[in-house]
Order: sequence, then C-alpha cells, then structure tokens
Amino acid sequence: MYKNLNLFEKLLVLSILIMPYTLLRIGFVGVGEIIILSLFLYEFKIRKLNFKIKDFIFTKFWIFYIIISLLGFSYNVLFLNYKTGTIDGMLFDLSAYILVLLSCYTLESYQERIGMNFISIIKTIFYSSSFVLTALYFLSFFTPSLLGLPLLYNDKFAPLVNNLHQISMFIIFLPFIGLLVFENEKNLLIRLITVLFIIFLFKMGIETGSFKAYIGLFLGLFVYIFLKLLSFSKGRYKNSLLFISLALGILLLLINVDFIVNLITKIFIEEDINEGRVNLYSKAIKVGFTSPIIGLGAGAHILNGIKFWDAHQSLLTIFLQTGLIGLLAFFTLYIKMIKKYFKTIPFFAAFCAISIYILGGDIMRRLPIWILLFLLFYYNTIHKNRIKN
Repeated sequence: MYKNLNLFEKLLVLSILIMPYTLLRIGFVGVGEIIILSLFLYEFKIRKLNFKIKDFIFTKFWIFYIIISLLGFSYNVLFLNYKTGTIDGMLFDLSAYILVLLSCYTLESYQERIGMNFISIIKTIFYSSSFVLTALYFLSFFTPSLLGLPLLYNDKFAPLVNNLHQISMFIIFLPFIGLLVFENEKNLLIRLITVLFIIFLFKMGIETGSFKAYIGLFLGLFVYIFLKLLSFSKGRYKNSLLFISLALGILLLLINVDFIVNLITKIFIEEDINEGRVNLYSKAIKVGFTSPIIGLGAGAHILNGIKFWDAHQSLLTIFLQTGLIGLLAFFTLYIKMIKKYFKTIPFFAAFCAISIYILGGDIMRRLPIWILLFLLFYYNTIHKNRIKN
C-alpha cells in the first residue's frame, strides 16, 4: 500500500496525517502546510500556470472566491469607509484561502499531468490516521496531555488542537473512508482490523463532545445503510423502494416537524451560551446586507464588544465575505460534489456527514477537509460507479 505510492503521494499523505493537529503549527502554517507549499513549488516549476481553468473544479472555485472577496474588501474600504473587519483579520483569512487555492491547484495539476494512485492514497490516509488517533485516544485514558500539549478539551477527546471542531470534522470523514477500504479489501485479517478502526473512529467522533459530529456520523451511517440496501435491488423494485422510502421520509418529516426544526436549530447554535450564537448569526445577516452582492472581503466582520468575530458558519461566512455571488459559486461547487460523490456510496455518506459542519460550522479555512474533498471527488473520475444500476 505505502510502497505503491510515489514520493509526491507519500508527502501528500504525510501532510494530511499532520495537519489536523493545529497545536503543532505556528499560526496557520505547520509542517503539513510547508509540505503542501513544497509540492506546489515542485508542480509550478514543471507546469507553471499552463492549465485549462474549466477542468480544475476546486482551483476555479477558489480563484473566483478570492477575487470576489478582494472586490468586496475594496467596496468595504472605498464606499463603506471600512466599517467592518480589520486588516489583520483580512490578511489572516486571505492567506489561509490562498494556501487552500495553491493546494487545490497543485493536486488538480498533478492529477491531470500524471494521475494519482487514489485508492492507495486513501487507504494509507485511513490506516495511518486511524492508528495515530487510536493511539492518542487510549493515551488520553492515562494522561490529559502529551509533551505538554492537551489530549482533551473540556474533558472531551480532542487531541493536540485548540478547538475540538478542528479534529472532530476530520474524524467524521474517516469511518466512511474506512467502509470503502473494507469493501475493497480481500484479506480477512485486514478487514477485521479495518472494522475495529471504524468502530474506534465512530466512538472517538462521538467522544469529541461535538453535537455536529454526533449528528454527522449517524446521518452518514443512515445514508450508507439505505443506499447499500437500495443498491441490492434492481429495476422496478429499486424504483418502488426509492419511492416508498421518499414517501415515508416526507411523512416522518411532517409528523416530526417540531423535532426536525429543533434539531436543525441545535446544529446551528451548538454550545450556545446566553444565545450568543443566535445573536452572532442575526448580526451576521444584518452586516452582510450592507454589501449583499459582493460581500465585505475576507476576515471577521461581526462586531461583538470591541472585537470582530467570525460567523462560525460556512454559508454565513461566504455571504459576509463574497455576498450572493460567492454563495452562488459555492452552491454550484456543492451540487457538482453531490453528483460526483453519489457515485461511491461511502463517499456520499462522508459528504453527508461533513455537510452538517457546513451548516453548523465553518470549513472554509480547513485545508485538510478540502484535500479530502479533492481526493474523494477525483477518485470517482477514474473509478466506476459503485452503486449498482
């Protein structure tokens, strides 16, 4: 598996293995980010910028997003007298977005130029990340820290991060990647180890204490089981099962509408203290409408006391920074991802899980998440549809 990877792919796996642990970096740059920048310089030296933008799905989105955010920043400064945000906040977010852009370009360029061994990359990421997380998980039973760095966050499992969501949104990807690995593995012992890792990862995700991770894991598991059962049926039976399932789903939604509304609300305002998140979101919408078309530029824009705060929600962040144009671009990318991930059941389940974080958290600066989204997206460009027709 690891031996099947070339040097570029091995370094990519190493960067993914390190990046989720944010306390191991300075600012937003650590060893993982330095590896990615080195890979970019390598790819740029060979290819320069000679590529067709329409074929680079993620690169195109981030180029567009950054351009619109710069236009929004210009409007904010020139016409609104820079009423919201700070230069430091803008530079911090913009630097993170440029790093994501360079990563997407590097990976999409390398994939088009040479092609990646996606199944080996994904398997190596799953096993290496699972091993490290499992080791940290069991270590947390005996000590709350490792070399002075915390393994727990408010007594919840969140190793080597300063915010539990930085690791929980990474963890919830892994069990579903593990399901794909399990489906493709023939060795009985390896399959058993894979199942054990999946169980541990599921438990770790829950024990981060994140309600979004909890809902994401169970939503992903439900989607996986449902689509797997659906894939075993054929022809008119498949269509009938789909119709009955949709009808029952709509009926259950209507019967439990209050419960669904409360659930969605809780996803949005997790860990809300004195309705802080509610106030934050309402202020975000109000501030966003001061420049609803192109936004206000990168950075935090919600004045709370004497400090500008992030929206802590992906869609609101996009609206604040790039307005309705940015939201349209993101929804376009989101629909493309849905179509692509649906071709592989475990990946679609993983995307459903991370979508809970898109609704209730902010993934825009989370480089490991964007790299995983890339890997899962392009895996399906070279592998056959795994949902039986």
